[in-house]
Amino acid sequence: MKPPEEFPPGLVRALRDRAPFARHPVGRDARLMLTGRRLMPDRVFRLVASKAMGLPRPGSLREHPRRLAPLTPRPDESEHRG
Repeated sequence: MKPPEEFPPGLVRALRDRAPFARHPVGRDARLMLTGRRLMPDRVFRLVASKAMGLPRPGSLREHPRRLAPLTPRPDESEHRG
């Protein structure tokens, strides 16, 4: 993670830029992400980025017990709340 002191100069550059949707990476890691995004196919980039962030693979939580827990209270639970 970058220290907060690095962001104000990047924000100033972004606000002064005349291109409304230009990307303004702040820090080496952000520049690396933009470069990788340009060089890799979408699928490969998403796989690399999700591994780097520690995200689970798509579908891997499908059978996870927490995901299968009911979102609404059971009928017998709502009766006791009174």
